[in-house]
Amino acid sequence: MDLLQLLQERYSTRRFNTDKEVPQECVTQILEAARVAPTGHNAQPFHLYVLKGESTKKLLTKVTNYNFKAPLAIVLTVKREESWKRDDGYDIADVDAGIVGTHIMLQAHALGLGCCWIAALDEALTKEMLQIPEGEEVVTMFEIGYKREDDRPSRLHTERKSLEELVTEVEFPDILI
Repeated sequence: MDLLQLLQERYSTRRFNTDKEVPQECVTQILEAARVAPTGHNAQPFHLYVLKGESTKKLLTKVTNYNFKAPLAIVLTVKREESWKRDDGYDIADVDAGIVGTHIMLQAHALGLGCCWIAALDEALTKEMLQIPEGEEVVTMFEIGYKREDDRPSRLHTERKSLEELVTEVEFPDILI
């Protein structure tokens, strides 16, 4: 499968097969995909918390209304004191987290798994339940597992703005360069 095809086919899974655990080999590959994600100045200002089995179900039930009953969850945090900042002070940690999260989702899809990015969660409760240290912010959580046969992309999955709406091509006159 080429990359564009993978990008077009991947969607947020909301119906997981609750009877089928994710093999450790797949978990390891997903974590490795996150580890190799490029970050600003390669600072890698993130941490991953892996939850399996009953602990996953308990956490998801308490910290989010978006519990799709996946057998695996990964919580992604950032450590802003470790992240690279631009000269104007802009903190790249959220961009880094987006790249790491994308690697997680695409690797899960490449392994034949479904994944859903869960941003609507109770950060304080998640930190408390996972005993996340001071200085780490919970960015998101991913539910991961095998898709149920009746799972389908949402109706919004294929709705996209045109390139004309999203792209402006700029060509500077040679005199300005």
